[in-house]
Amino acid sequence: MKRIPLFFAATCALLSHTANADITVALFGKGGFTETNSTFASTQTSTTYNITGTDFLCAFYGDLPAPVTIPDYTNNSYILKLQATFGDTTTTAATTNFQIDLFDTNGNERLYTGNFGNFFPKNTEVSVPLAYLSTTGAFNNSVISLGLLTTGVGNGAINLNIKALNFVAVPEPSTYALCGTGLALLLSSAFRRRYFRG
Repeated sequence: MKRIPLFFAATCALLSHTANADITVALFGKGGFTETNSTFASTQTSTTYNITGTDFLCAFYGDLPAPVTIPDYTNNSYILKLQATFGDTTTTAATTNFQIDLFDTNGNERLYTGNFGNFFPKNTEVSVPLAYLSTTGAFNNSVISLGLLTTGVGNGAINLNIKALNFVAVPEPSTYALCGTGLALLLSSAFRRRYFRG
């Protein structure tokens, strides 16, 4: 009988990823991202991109090895997440907002915003959801470059080790409803078995 809940859980997990697949915008290792300009001190390894600097208007920009097609900002089936490890030397930096700039093949721009305080716990790799901010021009959803800009007041120090930028698929509400119905049936069946055995 223990196999049934396991099968049910696996089925729900499969259904949650059937409709949409995650989209990787950038992997920040060498070969996955090329820095073109930075006011941060930066170091890039084969799998990460480390930046250090202040929380006031420090920025980096770089190119992707190939264009990546992303969903439109009105598509609620995806959420943009930055996968990184954050450390700071002051409490000010941990409350600072930052922006992710995505540039299409025509130079148009789409902005997302996040907060360094959401990288918690510190010094632990986490994926932080970003909020859509604005779009400049007729953005064609084909991203060829991106950047990060800090928007603090200059009282904080930033140490960010970035691994990936991903559009993560969000399961449809119908998927949750189906799994909830199935779970209710399983619980009801288990209750009846225990009741009649008792």
